[in-house]
Amino acid sequence: MDLYIDKEQSTPIYRQITMQITKMVQDGILNPGDKLPAERALADSLGIARGTIKKAYMELASNKVIEITQGRGSFVSSEHEIQSEGRKEQAVAHRRGPGPADETAIRRSGDTEPHADHHDGAKEQTAQSLHRYGGLQP
Repeated sequence: MDLYIDKEQSTPIYRQITMQITKMVQDGILNPGDKLPAERALADSLGIARGTIKKAYMELASNKVIEITQGRGSFVSSEHEIQSEGRKEQAVAHRRGPGPADETAIRRSGDTEPHADHHDGAKEQTAQSLHRYGGLQP
């Protein structure tokens, strides 16, 4: 797997890796089920810390680009829809509250009106996100 790391770039190295692997999957260079290099082997080949690779792989897994199976390795996910945004980008989008496209989804979920107070809608979405990621109990 050919990855290019620019240590002078302002984008963190782990994000450079996640962006490149995500692009390889989207472009069909990596296919569902393909095995990725082991963290240690990839770190050694790129001359970077193993923790950087681990962080990149964890972000890829949270975005459903790859699946990590302990003892077997990391594989390109068999899921067809790949999220190109990381958790930070998703959180920023949630903070903005629902947009015009989201209002249809809100109405379909049982609400008859979009949230009147933009901040209440953003707070509710943030609470739902925290619950989904295990940071908030119901």
